[in-house]
Amino acid sequence: MKNMTEYQKILEQFRTHYRNEYGINLDDEVLYFFVRVNEMQSDLKKDIRNLPKITFKTGWDYFLYGLGKWLIPSVIVSVMLLVQLLFIANKHSDEIQPGKIIIKNNTPFLEIKTDSSTYYLQIQKK
Repeated sequence: MKNMTEYQKILEQFRTHYRNEYGINLDDEVLYFFVRVNEMQSDLKKDIRNLPKITFKTGWDYFLYGLGKWLIPSVIVSVMLLVQLLFIANKHSDEIQPGKIIIKNNTPFLEIKTDSSTYYLQIQKK
């Protein structure tokens, strides 16, 4: 047993395992089948782990996927910020009241018109 190949070591491990666990002496053909099935199962597990989670047919598809993954959240955030800015600008424009200076009896007044009334504020000189 000095120069045993890797296959012979595995075969001996299977033979010993089945003899000790179940009291069965298996011939080499059956053991060969078990070893091959075990190797195929190990290879299959390796192949499954190496598969990418998302697969595409061309590199262009990968590019578009990456662009969309980056671009769509950016566009959504930009639109939300733009809508907020428009609401803020609209709110401030409603608060601004147009006014003009008029003179009555040589006294300057600031005239402010709202929806319901007109106000006159006297401008004092220093």
